[in-house]
Amino acid sequence: MIYHLLTSLLHKTNILRFILRIPFHRYGVAFGALLRAESILDVGVRYAFAAKMIKHLGSKKRLLGVDIWLPNLLREDVRMAYDDLVLCDARHLPFRTNSVNVVLMFEIIEHMVKQDAFKCIQYAELVAKDEVIISTPVGYFKQEEMYGNPYESHKSAFVPSELRELGYKVRGIGLRAVSRTKGGIPITSSTMRMISLLISLLFWPLPYFRPEVAERMIGMKSLKRHEWLKRTIAHD
Repeated sequence: MIYHLLTSLLHKTNILRFILRIPFHRYGVAFGALLRAESILDVGVRYAFAAKMIKHLGSKKRLLGVDIWLPNLLREDVRMAYDDLVLCDARHLPFRTNSVNVVLMFEIIEHMVKQDAFKCIQYAELVAKDEVIISTPVGYFKQEEMYGNPYESHKSAFVPSELRELGYKVRGIGLRAVSRTKGGIPITSSTMRMISLLISLLFWPLPYFRPEVAERMIGMKSLKRHEWLKRTIAHD
């Protein structure tokens, strides 16, 4: 109860603007790219949390959202948060090459088998003109189907080295040791989650610079230097 009240308060106040500029929150890590972008594609909208956060940046941005689960797209708050919504599979994004500045994939790739996840990343890199930003748990995070949505289950796990090998700069958020059991099961107790949050806030530099011990990681890849390669892949 206390955990949910605190997070709700943060989302409804100007404290959110502060969070967007500090590195212990995934949006804080990605703040620079989000601030510069004129257009952003959010892959997997769910409750439009990313779009609602981005709107707090102040400047007008074109926000596009895609999701494979139709009920997510039919929510009133989701439809109000984006300029356009598309029902599609993230492994086959129906957008032209270089059609948006930034592609966000927050908590998406762990919902696919690895082969499909890497294919999804490749498509995102074709669609994005400037940057792709990925957020995913570090290591195994147990999650089954939720709210009747079969796509919510986790099918794979990733470590920082896998994103680095793809050319991503990787940072960590939160401490895995205080947020999950050794079996990858998330802590559900509100009290323990609050303690985990406070510990993560106090020690944020450790997972930030050593994502191997983090609860989740943010991978960011600038695509401007790879423009020639994108054109080659797009025409194959």
